[in-house]
Amino acid sequence: MHDRQFAFWKLRQRPIYKRVEVTIAWRRVRQCLEHLLGELKRPTLGCIEQQRTFRELQEGLLEAERIRAATGRWPDVAALADEGIPPFAPDPTRKGPSYKWTSVRQDWATNYVGVPSDPSAPAWTLVILEPAPGEPPDPAPNDETHHRLPDGTTLHVTIWTIPEQSRRSGFAALRLPQNEGWTQLMVGGAGSGQ
Repeated sequence: MHDRQFAFWKLRQRPIYKRVEVTIAWRRVRQCLEHLLGELKRPTLGCIEQQRTFRELQEGLLEAERIRAATGRWPDVAALADEGIPPFAPDPTRKGPSYKWTSVRQDWATNYVGVPSDPSAPAWTLVILEPAPGEPPDPAPNDETHHRLPDGTTLHVTIWTIPEQSRRSGFAALRLPQNEGWTQLMVGGAGSGQ
């Protein structure tokens, strides 16, 4: 009888030990996951520099639009750099790679392409599409991808990036960068209401 009681006691205690082992294991897993997620949430220098380049391209676009509205022509990179307009003008405070900016025009497409000095950094392009002469006015409302010049011309504007080693373009103006592997960046993500 004593052996039976002992066996019953061992049987009863076994799940508790397993629960303790599982609880300890789960705590370790949770600690590891929290550590990894904390590392992922911490912005890296590359991420901060990419956000900065994106913001500077938005600013540069507005300045280029201002010049285009005043002169009827898109400014070249040298003109934008001479006016100190980012990201086209050299910036000694930039911690990441420097970029060589060029402008490429073809028909009614204008691109400002930034090629990094470090091939591990992404390349950037600002794509501006104007309507061809004779096209009806675009009724799209002004938003992140539709800008309207003072004369009523609606521009389709987008900002794109791609790893430099994957870039195959930059010699002809891009109309559909996604067809060449570029990724469009926007302020509002999917489902954000923008």
